[in-house]
Amino acid sequence: AWRQSLGAGLLLGLALGCGWLSHWTPDLYPRLLLLGAGAVLALLGLGMMLALSDERGWTAAWQRRLDRHVTAAGLPFFAALVILTVAAITSGNNLLYLVASGLIAGLVVSGVAAAMNLSGMELRFRLPEEVFACRPAAVNFELVNTKSFWPAYALTVGASARPLRAGALDAELSPIYFAYLPRKAAVSGTSELLFPRRGRYTSAAFVLETAFPFGL
Repeated sequence: AWRQSLGAGLLLGLALGCGWLSHWTPDLYPRLLLLGAGAVLALLGLGMMLALSDERGWTAAWQRRLDRHVTAAGLPFFAALVILTVAAITSGNNLLYLVASGLIAGLVVSGVAAAMNLSGMELRFRLPEEVFACRPAAVNFELVNTKSFWPAYALTVGASARPLRAGALDAELSPIYFAYLPRKAAVSGTSELLFPRRGRYTSAAFVLETAFPFGL
């Protein structure tokens, strides 16, 4: 909820900023472009606020179990973005503003494209009837892209299961990588799941990851 509230506030703030900039823009076409961008941002912000008040809505599919973390490639990207932004503000150099805005645009595109890439995916799996400790067990699964228009790229399927006993090792599935999955298509794969010891395992979950498009 707090993420959705923060996003709605940022969108409405950007909409007000576009309206303020259009007031000081003398040319007609840039002014219309700023007004149009402000209207779109305002509608998105209001939609997020309405979805938050309804405790569900069109943002639920985007927020469903999507965890994001900074990758090794993203650390120098964020460092360069912060340095260039500070340098642009302190120096007033237009070229630095353009480079920083390009980096911010790439960051936004990366997040939106990754969320779209992971949306609409279904995973079906089948475990063997008998599983032994310290012996790899074959896991057959099928990954389905239910999206009607967009294919999926750079997908990695993995899994883990945490034992009830504290300090014991987790059971992990050897990750398998798919470079491309067309729309309305399915791909099958087989991997190995290794349980390090006997006993009951809980918190088992399959994980679908992507580094598309920039891996930040």
